[in-house]
Amino acid sequence: MQLRSAAQTKLQSTAASAAEAVAVAPFNGYLLRGWFAAMFAATIWVTRKLWTEHAQPPLLPLVELPAFNYYGELLLLTAAAYVVWPRCGLATNFVVGVVAMIADQTRMQPQMFSFWLLMLGTLARPQAVWLARCHLASLWFFSGFHKLISDAYYTDVAPWMWGILFPPQSWPGLPDYSEALAAAVAASEIAMGLLIWFVPLRRAVAVGGIGLHSSVVLMLARANWNTSVWAWNLAIVVASAAYLWRWRDRLRDTPRAVGLTAFVAGLLLYVSPLLYYLGLLDAYLSYCLYSANVPTATMSPRSDPGQAPYNIHKPYWEHLNVPQPPAHRNFENYFRRVGKPGDVLIVVDDRAWAKPAGYRFYAWQFGVGGIERIPLPESGLPPK
Repeated sequence: MQLRSAAQTKLQSTAASAAEAVAVAPFNGYLLRGWFAAMFAATIWVTRKLWTEHAQPPLLPLVELPAFNYYGELLLLTAAAYVVWPRCGLATNFVVGVVAMIADQTRMQPQMFSFWLLMLGTLARPQAVWLARCHLASLWFFSGFHKLISDAYYTDVAPWMWGILFPPQSWPGLPDYSEALAAAVAASEIAMGLLIWFVPLRRAVAVGGIGLHSSVVLMLARANWNTSVWAWNLAIVVASAAYLWRWRDRLRDTPRAVGLTAFVAGLLLYVSPLLYYLGLLDAYLSYCLYSANVPTATMSPRSDPGQAPYNIHKPYWEHLNVPQPPAHRNFENYFRRVGKPGDVLIVVDDRAWAKPAGYRFYAWQFGVGGIERIPLPESGLPPK
């Protein structure tokens, strides 16, 4: 009798989670998939040059592939297919996106990976919904965590945010509380990423997600900047309600509901951004968003005395409407494709692993044997 009762309990829990997955929220089905697909399409549209061949700024391939100009169109078509045939459409969309990223690593933007995980949650399987929820939890927690421990977030990003919200010309006598605002934003994100695991607080977290990401869109719109993430944030606004409002499973019951493998995969997804601090995961895949704690690369085009040094994000923002993903392999790739004799690319990385690994402070330049990487003395580091 006890075995039968335990089996019935497990069956009921699995059935309840499956039913919950089928009806995540009133948004589910075609409406939820349609919203995610529309926001995905809007993102591809405002970054459409990114998905074509371009000489300036250069492609940064992981593997050289034949030239192809229609990744954007294929992504739009497969996103539309996902609305009607979610499994096939999402799978083909993912394959097209990954191939495009192999052809040019600049396409490895955080919103792309996030969209795939959000769309995965609409497949109406408990395991898929669980992974989408773990993604939201990780996104919120580590977006805040990176900010909280980043000095540059308070010195560079905080005044920028404060200036957008309270322009000096409109608020001439207002004291500067930019650091307090920045700390509150980071703390709020961390809190959301932790409180999501407590059933009674999930609806509050859902409301917080709606408010946070709506505010991000409004702030960016006011600054008329970074349009490539507006639609992504609007997708998260809806996802916050869809994936959290009716989620009543306790964490300890989740392995039984989704299976141990999916449960562990979700937890690994949640903590994976910690790999960034070991040099094992890229900044944008670790949700380093507006945290200013990423490696920087400054190009000094000494072969052209009339051109000033520039952060290599600049040409990507200007031509493709996205930043270059800040990874050491991309810095090298950029210099090999753009650098000329006399040019120097200076790289700074503040992570603890970078110093023993030789990536703390170095330069790419032309030497006797061609392009080479040389260490630089830390006495030459810019002051923090």
